[in-house]
Amino acid sequence: AMPIRGVAPSIIAVNLAMGACERSFRWAQALCLFAAFGVQRDCAMLSVAIGALGKGEQWETALELIHEAVQLSMKIDNALYNVALAACSRVSQW
Repeated sequence: AMPIRGVAPSIIAVNLAMGACERSFRWAQALCLFAAFGVQRDCAMLSVAIGALGKGEQWETALELIHEAVQLSMKIDNALYNVALAACSRVSQW
């Protein structure tokens, strides 16, 4: 995790920050937060990152994140796949 003045943010704090980025269509900032959190990522964080990418019409990167999660044996639920489908449907890539 990325330390801020010696304090590492929690997954919840990063998810909230990423959600704010998603709502304000700042997909690049959400993706930076996601990338900076490294190996401690969880399914909720991945979902928010993919949602932000979808709003930014970055469907290819969203699918890359799903592929990476599968390679890392992350537990992926149907809700996460639905977020990825929504990201693709925004630009008719399904």
